[in-house]
Amino acid sequence: MDSSGTDAQEKAWSDIQAFLDKAAAKEDNRGWDLPALRATKLVKVASGMAEFEFTVTEQLCNPMGILHGGCASTILDILTSLATLTVPGNDGMVRALSRTLTMTFLRPVPVGTKTRIVVELVAMGRKFVHCKGSILTMDGKICVGCVHDKAVVQAANLQAHGNRIRDRLLFLLPDLSIM
Repeated sequence: MDSSGTDAQEKAWSDIQAFLDKAAAKEDNRGWDLPALRATKLVKVASGMAEFEFTVTEQLCNPMGILHGGCASTILDILTSLATLTVPGNDGMVRALSRTLTMTFLRPVPVGTKTRIVVELVAMGRKFVHCKGSILTMDGKICVGCVHDKAVVQAANLQAHGNRIRDRLLFLLPDLSIM
């Protein structure tokens, strides 16, 4: 991020980078999420959006050597959720749960391909959040797109479902106040 960034952008950068760093340090390797996040680099934050670079590794591919659709879905699910951190004074990412995740696969993304991932917070209200995201080639061709709708959940409702969700969120983002 350049020196012209605002305090809110600097906080968003810090929160998103902390999330990526925490994922990179974690040893648990049961799914796509951690290996994908380890391959993801934050490159830009602005109000309502974030941009990342991501290189497709063999571990994230299907048998044909193409980024697996489930992995692409996981990446965009997580990174569009992080877009909620780009709004000043908002910790919505930790209080919004997915309602729908609509994926559109336009081009294959072969192993070794360096991509740009752009996520945007389109709208945020008291009850719902609407995000979109794209995985693009470095020259701007869209490979995968998504629309991600989330339901805002109050902290008290999270407690009603037990502390498992809360504990997981605190593990991933210990510096964010969620309760």
